[in-house]
Amino acid sequence: MLATSLTKPVWRIKTTLDVSRTSVLHHWQNALDSGNSVRSLFVDYSKAYDRVDQNILLRKMITLNVPQFAIRWLFSFLKHRIQRVKLRSFNKFSDWIEFTAGMPQGTWLGPLTFVMYIDDLNPQCVVHKFSDDTTLTEILPSEAAHSQMPQYVDNLLTWSKNNCMVINSKKTKEMIPPPLLTISNNPVQRVIFFKLLGINLCNDLRWDAHVDALCSKVASRL
Repeated sequence: MLATSLTKPVWRIKTTLDVSRTSVLHHWQNALDSGNSVRSLFVDYSKAYDRVDQNILLRKMITLNVPQFAIRWLFSFLKHRIQRVKLRSFNKFSDWIEFTAGMPQGTWLGPLTFVMYIDDLNPQCVVHKFSDDTTLTEILPSEAAHSQMPQYVDNLLTWSKNNCMVINSKKTKEMIPPPLLTISNNPVQRVIFFKLLGINLCNDLRWDAHVDALCSKVASRL
C-alpha cells in the first residue's frame, strides 16, 4: 500500500519505508531551500496496536467502502479472542476474559488494519504516517513567524481521545522553533536531531549525525 498523498499512511516493510523517508526529507528540504523554517512534531503513541478499538475500526472500514465479505472475514478473526494470565511460581491461572481492543501481534493484518484506523487522522497540517509513526510538519516563512502547531496538537489530541489512542508525551519530540508545546500538561522535549524511520535527522538536514551513528555501529562490529 503506497501513499497517495502526504496525509496518507504507507506500510510495506522496505519499499514503503524508503518512500516515506523520501517524502519527509523532500518536503522539508524544499521548504528550507525556499527560505522557510520547518517545525516538526514526532508523535509517539503508547501501545498503539493494543489500543485499536474494534467497534471504531468496524465503522471506519464501512466508511472506507471495504467489501462486506472482507469485513465479516476480518471480524470473525478478531472477535471472541480470549486470554488469561499464568503465575509461573504458583502454577496458577487467572480467569479467561474476552477483549474487544487491540490487534494480534506478528500478523500482516495488524499493520494493514492500523492503516485504516488512522486514515482519518488529519490535524489540519501536513502529516507523514508510516504504520504507528506519525510526524506533524508546519512550514513557517521564518523562525519568528507565528506558529499554529499548538492548534494542530489540540486537533491531534481530540482525534486521539475520540479514537481511544494515548500519546506518550515523554517520548514525543519536536524540532525548532519556539514556543514549547505541551501534551497533557507535560512540555514536549525539543531536540536538534531525531531518529525517524531508521535515519538520524538533524534540524539542519545535514547528515553528520547519521554518518557518525553508522560509523560507530560499524566500528563496534569490527
